[in-house]
Amino acid sequence: MASKMLKKYISILAGAFMPLTLSACVQDQATGLVVRDVVFPEAPDCVIKSDATIVMSNGTLDLVHPLATDNTPGANGIPSYKLNLRLRNNLLPKDDMEKLQINEDNMEYQFDSMAINIVGYNVCISAPQDDDPYRHCEDIPEALSYFVPSSVYVEPENNAVDSLEVINANQIMEYFGDISAIDQVGTKIIAHVVALGKTQNGKTLQSNEFIFPIKICAACRKITCPTGYDISFDNACYTWQDAGPSCVESK
Repeated sequence: MASKMLKKYISILAGAFMPLTLSACVQDQATGLVVRDVVFPEAPDCVIKSDATIVMSNGTLDLVHPLATDNTPGANGIPSYKLNLRLRNNLLPKDDMEKLQINEDNMEYQFDSMAINIVGYNVCISAPQDDDPYRHCEDIPEALSYFVPSSVYVEPENNAVDSLEVINANQIMEYFGDISAIDQVGTKIIAHVVALGKTQNGKTLQSNEFIFPIKICAACRKITCPTGYDISFDNACYTWQDAGPSCVESK
C-alpha cells in the first residue's frame, strides 16, 4: 500500500512545482494546489466556509446601486466583484511523507512543511470565447491581465477559502473603456484565475486555471416593492453583486 501511495504522490509532485510568475494566466494543470470552485456565502450572516455545500457557477455585478434613483452605470461609484475561491492543498503533511519514506533518495524536493502560503493570483478577464470556451488566457490577445495579492494559508490535505477582489473599478474602466452602454441585459466576461503559492521552505507552485463567468449589468438587480412591503438585504450578502435584495412585508 505504501509503495502505491508513494508512486501516486511523487506523480503529484512532479506536476505541482514550477516557477512562480506574475505574468498572464498559464496553461499548466497542477495537482498539488487546486482552485476547486466558488463558495456561496451563507445568509443572513454571510459566513464563508471551506466545507460549504452551495457553490456558484457564475456571478453578476450590477454597476447601479439597488437603491439608486439614477440608473446610469457608475453614477454612484463603480463597485468591485468579490470572488470566494475554495482552494485545495493536495500535498501530504510532513509526518505522512516520513511514513512513506519520501526523502532525497527518491525525490528531488525536500520540505520543512507541505502547507502552502497563497501569495496571490494571476487574473485576467476576457470576452467569452464561443469557439473554445476553455481557451487559456495567454491565447486571448485582447484579455486584460493583472496580479491580485493574497496571504491565505492552506494546510496539507485541506481546503481553505480566499476572498479576492477579482475585478475592481480601475480594471472595469480599463477593460470596457465606456461603461455608459452597459444596460440591464448586461454583458458577460470570463475571469481566468491561477493561484500562486509557496511552501514554507520557499518552493513555488501554481494551480490550475480556473474559469468563472461574470455578467456586468446596470440596474439588473433593482426591484420595486408593492405597497406594504419594504426592500430587504437579508438574503443579499453583497450590495452590488449576485443575489439581489428582496421584498418583505413592512413591520
